[in-house]
Amino acid sequence: MPLRTVELTGTPLAMGRQYGEELREEARAMVGTRLELAAQTAAELQPARDLQWCLDAAADAVPVVEAYSPPVHQELQGIAEATGLSLPELVIGNGWTDFRDLLKARGAGHNCTSIAAGAPLTADGHTLVAQTWDMNHSAAPYLVVVRRRPDDGPRTLSLTTSGCLSLIGMNEDGLAIGNTNLTPTDARPGVFYLALIHEALRQRTLDRAVAAITDACRMSGHYYYLADAADQFVGLETMATRHAVMSLTDRRICHANHYLDQAQVASGMATAPGASSLSRQERASELMAGLRGEATDTSLSQILSDHRGENCICRHVQEDTPWASLAAVVMEPATRQVWVWDGPPCEGDVQCFEP
Repeated sequence: MPLRTVELTGTPLAMGRQYGEELREEARAMVGTRLELAAQTAAELQPARDLQWCLDAAADAVPVVEAYSPPVHQELQGIAEATGLSLPELVIGNGWTDFRDLLKARGAGHNCTSIAAGAPLTADGHTLVAQTWDMNHSAAPYLVVVRRRPDDGPRTLSLTTSGCLSLIGMNEDGLAIGNTNLTPTDARPGVFYLALIHEALRQRTLDRAVAAITDACRMSGHYYYLADAADQFVGLETMATRHAVMSLTDRRICHANHYLDQAQVASGMATAPGASSLSRQERASELMAGLRGEATDTSLSQILSDHRGENCICRHVQEDTPWASLAAVVMEPATRQVWVWDGPPCEGDVQCFEP
């Protein structure tokens, strides 16, 4: 079955209202799952906290987001008006993995794996970027592709969940961005990662998109990869208060869910890498090393579909974990093509989109 696609036009406030009106019940249900996770996480803290404490913490982030990007704040406001959700509830729903860090929750889940390849490793000489999107399986019913046609910015296409901003996407200029989760110890009330990605996609150049992330007062840390139509690539390892720039090494790069930059590791704010992240990083690097000038969207999706080992790249729901690869994406900025797999890439249906 094709992924649900939503079309939004106009001002940020108008697009938020359209989005919320079309997916009102789905957005409320999706945010509800994140609020339940927040309450469960807060109850495990010492001392134990409750959902209201979480909402108060999320409220501290709202003015930071507004100061960072009024258009992003306005779209969130429109979603809130149409769904009846509060802005703090939307902060938790949109920025769950960052907010979990803010609650001082620690421990590694089975998170996303990203890969990128540039010329001369690719068959057509253009840069390809790709990733799995691993998340608690409760988010699976809410996957949606959103096309935005704003009055004052580039057209964008993004994969996300109902009621949320951009998670992985590309704009009409060929600027592409995605992410994998990282867990630093310096989380603070700040701009959550979907808002960062949303603002980056509003930019016309790679440099401005990078600055949208590096100059922000971030809530926590992610690895962001960015590429453009001129086949330029930038990787960013971020914490709330630090960042490091990474480039394609030997025209390829892999990144799972632990810090690779040694200055970041030495900062004392990088949590120890989990076994799953280490295993996926090693396996993805091994598979990427085999690329010899023939890489395509299909070959990258095959890497993301790999099942070797207990902590494999392509994850499925198991009895001992609620985490799974809910989607996968391959993007080629030069040709403006975005391939999206609904479900684990080994078995999910694939669709090709353009911004």
